Amino acid sequence: MKLRVAVLLALAALVVGTRAATVYMRYVSADLRSYLPLRVAHDSGHLFISSLEPEAPGFKGRPAAELPRKGDRIVAVYDASGHGGVVRGMFDWGAYIRPIDTKASWTMVVDRSTSGGVDRLTLRMPPAVPLNRDLVETLTDLGFDIYLPGLALVAGLFIGLLRPRDNQAFLAALVFLGFSASFRQSVSQLPVGWREAALLLRTTAAYFTPYLLLEFFFRFPARSVLDRRCPWIRPIALAITTLCWAVGLSLGFASATSFQAFRSLHAVFERALIDVDRFDAVFTDVAAVTILIALAAAVLNAVKAEAPDERRRMRLISAGAVIGLLPIAVLYGLGAREVKTPLWLLLIGVPLIGVFPVSFVYAVVRHRVFGIRLILHRGLQYVLVSRGFMVFEGIVIFAGLFFGLGPVLGTLSPATDPKIASVGIVVVTLVLLGGIRRVNKAVLPAIDRHFFREAYNVQQILTDLSRAVRRLASRPDQLLARITDEISAALHPDQVAIFLTDAPWPHLRPLNGSGPICWEGDAGGKRERFVLYLHQEPAGEDNRKERTGVARSTKLPLARYLASAVRDPGTLDVAPVQVFQPFEGFARGPGQSPCLEDRELLERFDARLLVPLVTGGRVLGFLVLGEKLSEEPYTAENKELLLTVAEQVAIALDYSQLIDQVTEQETLKREVQIAQEVQARLFPHELPPLETLRYGGVCRAARGVGGDFYDFLSLGPGRLGIAVADIAGKGLPAALLMASLQALLRSHAPSCAHDLGDLGRELNRHLCESSDDARFATLFFGVYEDASRSLRFLNAGHLPPLLLRRNGPGPPCVERLESNGTVLGLFTDQTYEQQQVVLEPGDLLAVFSDGVTDAMNAEEELFGEERLIDVVSRHWDADDTELTKVVLEEVDRFVGTTPQQDDITFIAARVS
Repeated sequence: MKLRVAVLLALAALVVGTRAATVYMRYVSADLRSYLPLRVAHDSGHLFISSLEPEAPGFKGRPAAELPRKGDRIVAVYDASGHGGVVRGMFDWGAYIRPIDTKASWTMVVDRSTSGGVDRLTLRMPPAVPLNRDLVETLTDLGFDIYLPGLALVAGLFIGLLRPRDNQAFLAALVFLGFSASFRQSVSQLPVGWREAALLLRTTAAYFTPYLLLEFFFRFPARSVLDRRCPWIRPIALAITTLCWAVGLSLGFASATSFQAFRSLHAVFERALIDVDRFDAVFTDVAAVTILIALAAAVLNAVKAEAPDERRRMRLISAGAVIGLLPIAVLYGLGAREVKTPLWLLLIGVPLIGVFPVSFVYAVVRHRVFGIRLILHRGLQYVLVSRGFMVFEGIVIFAGLFFGLGPVLGTLSPATDPKIASVGIVVVTLVLLGGIRRVNKAVLPAIDRHFFREAYNVQQILTDLSRAVRRLASRPDQLLARITDEISAALHPDQVAIFLTDAPWPHLRPLNGSGPICWEGDAGGKRERFVLYLHQEPAGEDNRKERTGVARSTKLPLARYLASAVRDPGTLDVAPVQVFQPFEGFARGPGQSPCLEDRELLERFDARLLVPLVTGGRVLGFLVLGEKLSEEPYTAENKELLLTVAEQVAIALDYSQLIDQVTEQETLKREVQIAQEVQARLFPHELPPLETLRYGGVCRAARGVGGDFYDFLSLGPGRLGIAVADIAGKGLPAALLMASLQALLRSHAPSCAHDLGDLGRELNRHLCESSDDARFATLFFGVYEDASRSLRFLNAGHLPPLLLRRNGPGPPCVERLESNGTVLGLFTDQTYEQQQVVLEPGDLLAVFSDGVTDAMNAEEELFGEERLIDVVSRHWDADDTELTKVVLEEVDRFVGTTPQQDDITFIAARVS
């Protein structure tokens, strides 16, 4: 990032430095506020006079032999003090003529071709002619020297410095900095050092900026369709650009430093089949084509954009690019064909070129391009827009007077000085502007009030409504009434209607009693009814317009509009369509609830605008606004205000429903508590006594109720069933399946205790029939024989229990009772087999669910089986009840403040 910032700042400093030097010497310096009445050009190795103004002061009346001629080759130049020298290149020419002013003559040595050969002449040249630009020349020069480079420079720095990490933003910054350096600037008369840097910068920017523009629009905002279909365009464009740059840079430095070197380089390129004489024309054609391809990619990006926000951004950027860059392509094309640019094209094209950087920066600020969002204070926006409009108004009046009244004054009074006429026109413009402002300020407000067009304070309306939303959120009936009052007072619609979804709304009742007016449509992906809850018309009959012979229509069905409003809320304009039958309403039969069609809805409420009420990805309803009493259309500012108000109303309506849902949540919470108490009763409270086994267990749900359970079943004298199961999932659904599995186990275990394989198959069959594929269970079930200290067990996909045996003074030996069948409830034809292990006095059996070993702390580290073995080993002598408590405490200490993610079950059974 630091490197990119450094690159941008270095380029900007170089651009500003060279531009400032050029502007200073062209507009401020005494040396260059004059011009020579001749023009020069160079061919292969020589500088010659390309044009001459023989009627210029100092030339007129002098003998022809003392005057330079078109085609004379310039050998040397000396000022009045004798400073100067041989002109070896364009840098020498610029340095030698820079001190020439309007006060002293100077000397030029030329070679002139004659019939007898070449004569070398020393000509005494008159002083420079004072510079006298007309208005058009001044505006054109200022446009190319300050206006366009300044806009491009500001745009490039603004984008690049705000998001230097973004590759696309950095590329856009390079594009604008390149444009800033590309606009015409003469470098030969700059001081030593600056002229070399300026020549390098100007040449590089001029050649590579069209390619950078192509690269940007091929990448932004994603890879362009044009690039995907024609991937060869970019490498070819880069190769051609690089070749042209290398040739152009070498020729430019050669002609600037030494015409002799230029002639040698010219010969080399000619042998390489590079036509140097047509090189500039070829490159300008290439640059024009490159820009046109880039514009095509920008337009395709806008057309192919899928997201509404992206589509808006790309339409704005592509429109600005087309408007601003087409004149550059045209100017390139004219330059390639050596066609003189028409004056009207310059006057139109120069301001249009500035549209590209301005529109791009506006898209960045307004539409968050590159993720940049700047909030301008509304007062500052107003000052910029209002004062900008006044300046524009003044320019329009001045241009009209200058180009319209100016010629008339010139015809009536030919002796009038154009400067005096221009100053007079400026004064008249200012007087007219001041008079128009005073008249508008006094008259327009009264007219606005009379025709319902007075201005409203958006900030005040939003502030009042925000307070009303906070105060009336629990009373939507009063809130909707307040909203409609504010909308009616600000916009003066002939009526306002609010439709809400056909759902219970606190303190709200549909209009028309048991048969409310409704509209039905597919909003947000499901069929919903929207019922009329509020309808307001102006109280006075004078303000109610007669609605006859007018229907209402939109460009798309209301259902599709509301479905799209979930993703991209926006208003829907409704247009009037003339029909022959008068509007008579829509009567329905007795007891019928009128469910209006689209056309009926729009006609019944004289609709001109629909505004969705959207929050949380749901459409809660919509507002229907009739035509304004002023009969003017709803403006973009009106729609933005209504969308903001609708967003607040939707949030308040949603909140009012949440308030009602709180009671339901409290009821549900109590039901969960009851379910938790019921589930707690399902766990064993009395332990069947055995002579050789002491045992105990514990289960703690993650969400009040859960899917783990353990059980101790008496299967006859001296026989105990030990069960631990884990249901997939958590909460109430898992708890219900857990209760079902426990009931199945208790009912089938006594009859299947002799063959646990049959028990597993029977449990699996019942679960497959009673649950879906997303619900299954793991189960460990063992049958302990008190007399033989043997354990027959079935492990259906459960974690292997741990059997710890004493090993003298060392750590206990650990055996795992692995599973011999998959989980219950997935495969109907699954088979299971029982296994058996003989226990010895002192052995400890630990059966647990994955909530123990998968317990995770804040560092996302698992408790794991090794820690469980370590805990049990360290508390080997604790009784079964104490051991279960110790295990839970160790797990809690390990996870710390991390919430419990899964149900925890643990059983300890010790053989004596």
